[in-house]
Amino acid sequence: MLLSIRQVHELEDLILGYPGITLLTVSQFKHSIPSQITQAMNSYSNLIDQLSSDLNYLNQWAYPTEIFRGDEKYPLELWLLNVKHRLSIEPISLKIEKILSIVEDERLNGTIDAPIDAYNDVTEIDEAYIHQNQSYLLNYDFLVKAEKVSSAIAQIEIKRYINGVVDHQSVTYGTGWLISPTHVITNHHVIDARTTKEGPASNKDLQLQALNAKLKFKYNKEDGNIIEKNVLGLELYSSKYDENTMDYAILAIEPFNDSETISPLTIEANFKLEELNEGGYTALNIIQHPAGFAKKLGIRNNLCNRVEDRFVYYFTDTDGGSSGAPVCLDDWGVVALHKGTKRLKRPLQYADRKAYYENFGIRIDKILEDIKMNAQTIYDAIDISS
Repeated sequence: MLLSIRQVHELEDLILGYPGITLLTVSQFKHSIPSQITQAMNSYSNLIDQLSSDLNYLNQWAYPTEIFRGDEKYPLELWLLNVKHRLSIEPISLKIEKILSIVEDERLNGTIDAPIDAYNDVTEIDEAYIHQNQSYLLNYDFLVKAEKVSSAIAQIEIKRYINGVVDHQSVTYGTGWLISPTHVITNHHVIDARTTKEGPASNKDLQLQALNAKLKFKYNKEDGNIIEKNVLGLELYSSKYDENTMDYAILAIEPFNDSETISPLTIEANFKLEELNEGGYTALNIIQHPAGFAKKLGIRNNLCNRVEDRFVYYFTDTDGGSSGAPVCLDDWGVVALHKGTKRLKRPLQYADRKAYYENFGIRIDKILEDIKMNAQTIYDAIDISS
């Protein structure tokens, strides 16, 4: 998908809130989109149904229209340009322009790895929903361990700072997890909270965003027994902007009290990830906070696709806000830090359908090497399986 579910709903609300919007107006949004595409789109007599159907159909189309007429834009880009032209009242047109830039950025770069935007100022991670693979049996202990390790996984809320001043209108979300009793790891881009076009946050803003981040552990449902923790500082990071980036950040957090029994996750540093390239069906599971919501499990459509020097690629379902989540084997040992999604250059046959995206994470063994070289004290506190 080019836009996340949250962005689609925001866009629908913007358009439906425009004065005088009609079915005719919605049909005019499809102007200039190749007929080979529009002819496959459904027609409805209800305005809301038609808008939702058009938007969701085009959101799935991840290839430029050049396959029909040499136009390099995505069909959704053409649709959004028409929306922007016809709904020219500010601030609606400005908000649509921001969404349009997200789609354009995905087409040009092929990777979206910025944190989820709760409102409208920061690009979300558009993660891929792939296809269902064949089911297989698991020991019940799989669920028991999942419940235990999930306590160590937290939602991270970031308020953006611009030149040292907090932007109260822009809140972004990611996922993080305990890598030691007093440290949480996530992606650097979650803390950075900037789009590719904006460039990196200044060091001052980065430190302020980390220090004022809010962590929610045991956020399993809205009315659950959530444990909130404050951040004491940004202790170590590998910038997403560096050439050989590991794109991780480690936050020091206030300690848990005696009644808050939460243990760090176990790192599978000695697992031979390269062996996953030798075939077979290795599942990679992800516990995450997609879109900043309560915890969800990615345990379907979850086979590993390939392993490279720094990255692991897989089909496990994620969504915006999942960046920084642990990628785990079936024993829930961590093998990677989830980063984002990439569009495949060519569709891949997966189960009985074609996959157009693959998700990917940074290998945890490579991150550990970097931590050991730059922060021995933190490294010594990590639970590494033997």
